[in-house]
Amino acid sequence: MVFGKTIVLPGEFFEPSSQTPTDPSEFLLGLSETFRTLKPTPASCHSSTSCFVHTALKTCSHVFVRVEGMKPSLTAPYQGPFEVLSRTDKQFTIKKMSGAPRSALILSQLFC
Repeated sequence: MVFGKTIVLPGEFFEPSSQTPTDPSEFLLGLSETFRTLKPTPASCHSSTSCFVHTALKTCSHVFVRVEGMKPSLTAPYQGPFEVLSRTDKQFTIKKMSGAPRSALILSQLFC
């Protein structure tokens, strides 16, 4: 193979066809039947991993909340401690320093 030349496929890789040419309508019927029998590949779910939740989060009275976003260096990664007012499996309602309750905290942001 030489750079800049067109690629020529050698004929030794191909066998002469023993089939007679088919009618285009017969070919389309066979093609549509082939596509009808194809089954899709099952999709995979890569995000089904669960995060680790410490067992103390189910009973603790106070939690720390992770600060999201850009922070200056040597800044604490968590705020708190905040009092837990109520909890569900994936959400905590905490009492902020201002006294107003804050909810909709996901467990990955909490630390006991």
